[in-house]
Order: sequence, then C-alpha cells, then structure tokens
Amino acid sequence: AGTAVGAHFVIDRTKPVITTASITPNATTSYTKTLPTLTWSVNEKYISYVQVLVNNQVVKTINGVTSGKDTITGLKSGVENKIKEKAVENQSFEEVKDETDIDDKFLKK
Repeated sequence: AGTAVGAHFVIDRTKPVITTASITPNATTSYTKTLPTLTWSVNEKYISYVQVLVNNQVVKTINGVTSGKDTITGLKSGVENKIKEKAVENQSFEEVKDETDIDDKFLKK
C-alpha cells in the first residue's frame, strides 16, 4: 500500500471585515489640491483583493494584502467625489465600505 493522495479543501463561509478605513486629509467641507491617502485593513485569512473605488470606478486593486496605505487617484476636480473600499476573499464573499463609512465626500480643487 502506498501513500494516500488527495486534495485539501478549506470551506470559508464568512465575508471579509474591513476593520480600518480612513482618509487623510479630511476634505469634506472645503476643497483641497492634496490627493487623499486611504489607510485600510481587512480581517480575512483568505483575502483575494482589495479595491478602491472613486465615483463607482475602480482606481486601484491590491492583491493578497490585508492592510495598507495608498494615495487615491482618479478624483474629479470641483465636485464631490464618492470614495469606497471593497474587500473580496477567495470564495468571492465581499464587504464594501461606502462613503458614509469612510468619508462623506472628498472635494478636490
């Protein structure tokens, strides 16, 4: 008799949890030329990717990492920009933090 051969499976039925999502500088009441920085972290053992969305358009995808600090690009000048963070794990479960959770709006000069 030989060594048993088989596959190992992990069943993960929980969605990722975005534990930190904050933007600096806070530009919800006045316009700024400074590009914002998003500091984020996700509690998920099997993370696939994290996305940053501006006005519902993906501006950055970060693969396989559960925390980071990234400059947000893709902002429109002279208008309110809606910023969201989306975390997706390997089983396609996801969590989205929208502008009410991160920043109501970001005003860019």
